[in-house]
Amino acid sequence: MNRREFGRQLALGAAGMAAVGSSLESIQAKAGTDSAPAAGSASTSPGHGRLNVLFIVSDDLPAYAGCYGNPYGISLKTPNMDRLAARGVLFENAFCQTALCNPSRASFLSGLRPDTTGVHDLATPTRAYLKNWVFLPQHFRQSGYYSAKLGKVYHTGDSPAAESLGSYSEDPLSWDTDIREWNKRPWPDQIAVGAKDKEKDKEYRSSWGWDKLNISDVETPDGVVARLGADI
Repeated sequence: MNRREFGRQLALGAAGMAAVGSSLESIQAKAGTDSAPAAGSASTSPGHGRLNVLFIVSDDLPAYAGCYGNPYGISLKTPNMDRLAARGVLFENAFCQTALCNPSRASFLSGLRPDTTGVHDLATPTRAYLKNWVFLPQHFRQSGYYSAKLGKVYHTGDSPAAESLGSYSEDPLSWDTDIREWNKRPWPDQIAVGAKDKEKDKEYRSSWGWDKLNISDVETPDGVVARLGADI
C-alpha cells in the first residue's frame, strides 16, 4: 500500500469527522452540534468485533529509528519500533505541519492547520480558539470507544502548575482515563553522572540533558506511566 492509498483509506475510515469550513466561525458552528460525554464519564466498550486502535506519539524523533536505515549517520537501537514498521506502513517522505510541540499536536489531533487552530506556541491552550471542535480521541469516545491516554498526547507542561499559568493544553473531553507525565526533568540528586565537562556541571544539571540517573527505570516519569498503563 503506498502513501496515497493509505491516506485514501484513512479518510474513508474517518467518515464521522466534520468537514472543514471556510472560516473558524463555520468550524465552530459545525462542531457545536455534537457534544462529547462529560469528562470522566464511562464510554461504551467497542465490542462487536470492532478493532482496538493504538496511537503512538513520540516527541522530537527524526528519522533516527533503525527502520529508516541510518540516513543521517545517527541510528538508534529501536528493535520494537523496527518490528512495528515491518508490519505496517513506513512513511519515508513525511513532514510535520509545524516544528513545535503544542502547535503540531493541536493540528494533527484536530485535523486542522495551525493557522486555523490559532495555536502557534507552547502557551496557547488547545481549545483557545476551537472551543467545541471535536478532536480525534473525542470523536472515538462519541463513537462508543473507551478512550485512554498514557503519557503525552496533547502538549503537557512540566508540572500541574502549568494549568494555573494558562499554558494548560490537555483536553479532558478526549479521555475516559488520563494518565499524564509530570516532572520530566530529574531532580539534581537523581543525577548520578552529570555533564562530561565538569566545569559546566551546574549548568548541565538544570538543562534538559543528562547522562545517567541513580534511580531505577520504574521511578522515572516514563516508568511510572508505563507501570500504570500496564493496568489498563
